[in-house]
Amino acid sequence: MIKRSTLSRLRAAAFLAAATAFFSSTPSCLAAPPANDSFANAVTLVTGTPVEGTTWEATMEAGEPIPPGYDAETWARTVWWTWTAPATGRFDISSRTDSTPAAVAVWTGTGINALTPVPKVEDGVDS
Repeated sequence: MIKRSTLSRLRAAAFLAAATAFFSSTPSCLAAPPANDSFANAVTLVTGTPVEGTTWEATMEAGEPIPPGYDAETWARTVWWTWTAPATGRFDISSRTDSTPAAVAVWTGTGINALTPVPKVEDGVDS
């Protein structure tokens, strides 16, 4: 579970192919990876504000962790966001896509080689 007022890192990934995630429905052809393709360039999220993004042309960087239950082949195109949980309240992190399935993993930590996955909780039950 994410601790209150703790900086967390979020990452979206596409399974096997490029996909659009976080409220965008149509991939666009980019000449370069998205700006937040690397951990160092994570985009800051604002609580309560939806964002659009894509994993089209995204890559995996050296040392990037793979979440439990996935492998490098299915977690091959990743992008990063950073977010600090509010001191109180509940939150929901999700992705939507019209094409290839996308997934979201949440991590805590300050460096790509020192991240800890945050366990997923659904309907108040750890999973």
